[in-house]
Amino acid sequence: MSGRFVRVAEKGHRTFEIVIDGKRALAAEGDTLMVTLLTSQDTLRDSEFGDGRRAGFCVVGA
Repeated sequence: MSGRFVRVAEKGHRTFEIVIDGKRALAAEGDTLMVTLLTSQDTLRDSEFGDGRRAGFCVVGA
């Protein structure tokens, strides 16, 4: 599964699987949920104000 984010550093962290909306995703120790979501999928949700998908607000928490 490819995502909007690609991990380029801190590759030595232990990883584990979680399930997001019925699909398996690989999470790494120390990552926020937002990072895990965006490394495993392209978008987070549908826009409620127009057509199209959204990746998150400003992604400051990433």
